[in-house]
Amino acid sequence: MIPLNKARGYVKVAKIDGGVEVKSELKKLFIEVGNTIEVLERGMSHKDFGPLIVRVDREILIPRGIADKIFVEGGKKLLDIEKGKVKIRSLEELNEDMRNGLSKIGITKGKEVEVVGHDSEKTFRFEIDSEKYELGDGETAKILVKSDEGLMQANFIKEGIVEEIIGGTELIDRFGDIKGKEIKLISIEEKRAHEELGQFVTIKMRDKEIVIGRGLAEKVWVRRL
Repeated sequence: MIPLNKARGYVKVAKIDGGVEVKSELKKLFIEVGNTIEVLERGMSHKDFGPLIVRVDREILIPRGIADKIFVEGGKKLLDIEKGKVKIRSLEELNEDMRNGLSKIGITKGKEVEVVGHDSEKTFRFEIDSEKYELGDGETAKILVKSDEGLMQANFIKEGIVEEIIGGTELIDRFGDIKGKEIKLISIEEKRAHEELGQFVTIKMRDKEIVIGRGLAEKVWVRRL
């Protein structure tokens, strides 16, 4: 098996990683185990690879998959903005839990934010309630921590108390109930994105072309036909 973002030509879906939300999102695109799809193209959706850094009252990290669903004035997606100030026009493509979570760190409809640029991709290692975890930057950004500097994403803290996990059930299923638990940063490893993986995949399903980002494509495992 190989992940969809490495595939070419006709393939059959063999396995899908992720929780209920991920599988539901893929099901809407007719990507389910057993279905045959045609991979038409892989490419770069943005010249930079890492998550987006924006500034509201402080710097906030927006994972690529989320930034790709936030629309700003002018009809563009937040992910497409290189630098500068923009106003959030719509968050409707995000689920309610995600919108509520983002609002706690200052991302709301009508809010003006400053796009700083893209961060490098990182792997974070934390100790949470005496258990050790390794997370990607996108996962880490969904953990809101109460620290001496206020409510912050785990990407920007050394230690604190977990206040909330925003959006979806995958991390909650993995960690269990960690609200109110102590979280400590152990280490951060910076990594380079692998260009050959591509940042988007164009597939054909039921005679319709669909573009999906690398984050989703990596969760779909396929077999060549």
